[in-house]
Amino acid sequence: MKKALLTLAALAMASSAFAQGQISGLSNFEIANATGGGTYNAGIFLPGGTTLAPAGAITAGVYAGTTLLGTGDLLIDGFFAIDGSFNIAGAAPGTSTPITVKAWTKGFTFDTAPLHGSTTFSSQPLGGTNPTPPPPAIFTPGLTGMQAFTLVTPEPTTIALGALGAAALLLRRRK
Repeated sequence: MKKALLTLAALAMASSAFAQGQISGLSNFEIANATGGGTYNAGIFLPGGTTLAPAGAITAGVYAGTTLLGTGDLLIDGFFAIDGSFNIAGAAPGTSTPITVKAWTKGFTFDTAPLHGSTTFSSQPLGGTNPTPPPPAIFTPGLTGMQAFTLVTPEPTTIALGALGAAALLLRRRK
């Protein structure tokens, strides 16, 4: 009896590990309000917050926790669209999960970019197969909660640390 219970518990845990919600078509342009009251835009702004970040110069990435779901460049000033469907492992369909949008200077990583910024929000219930059929429906979640944000420049210590690292590499190469 004890072995049967342990086996059932292990199977339940293993099957829940494969549960995954889904997000489709990520964009910060014309996001539907949760109340059904139209749409809004969640632009990405340059430092100072008055000018939208320029198209093509900024990369946007969408994360669930530390997992990168997808990236894309800004298509028009301040706005991106990342096509496709992205599975979020460990988050069951119909549940909400924290989603982070990060933006940084193209050609860099988020941590090394001259300009970077991020916003985190809780998604609307994730899409996927309905966990309690019938009917087994696939639905597309809203991203209501995504907010506009401003890019910042890294702290001077980060820049200084990068410069020291570059100098050390140059000195090492010289020897």
